[in-house]
Amino acid sequence: CVLRFNRELLASLKASANARSTNDALCAHLWRVVARLRPECRGFNMRLTLVVNVRGDRLDNFVPNQYFGNATTACVIEMPHSELVATGGLANVAAAIRRAVDSIDATHVEREELWIGFKNKVRYGLGRIRPNFKLLSRGLFISSFANFDVYGARFGDDKPAFFVPGVAALTMPYLYNIAPAPDGDGLDIFVRLPKAKMQSLLATGGAEAREW
Repeated sequence: CVLRFNRELLASLKASANARSTNDALCAHLWRVVARLRPECRGFNMRLTLVVNVRGDRLDNFVPNQYFGNATTACVIEMPHSELVATGGLANVAAAIRRAVDSIDATHVEREELWIGFKNKVRYGLGRIRPNFKLLSRGLFISSFANFDVYGARFGDDKPAFFVPGVAALTMPYLYNIAPAPDGDGLDIFVRLPKAKMQSLLATGGAEAREW
């Protein structure tokens, strides 16, 4: 399903989370919603994996903003289920996300490069290196295209079509994609959940995902 957060909702969410960025607040909220949908995770840690852009200021402009190729890495945050579902816990979760994202710096990326280089040297195969995300695990994977013109593909006089290479056809559960709304008013969240969890979310008319 697709959940729409217009600009007014996003501003309210950011203020409620006392967050530095809208993305911190939104990802914290989405993670908390998933935790509430998964009472079977009570007593365990849950994991959030975010895709972090390393262009621009993050690496002191070593990779320029105009770089066309893929320049991202994975950021992983773990928190107890109890903290995620706690009343009034949005700000704490958003703060944990910000600390983790801020830890992705030049030193972190250099260590990743050394690790990947070692794996390649021992013929591990770079094609087998990917974020540690397992189907039906206690994890959530969020990738954002919020700053991309994903509806810019226009063919003839038809309306722009949502196009994210390699993503649109994926059906892996607990994989979320964030994209700008077609009308420019806010963000769309492309939600993938197991059938039973999706039914629980839709039973509220999506309201579960709007209350923080």
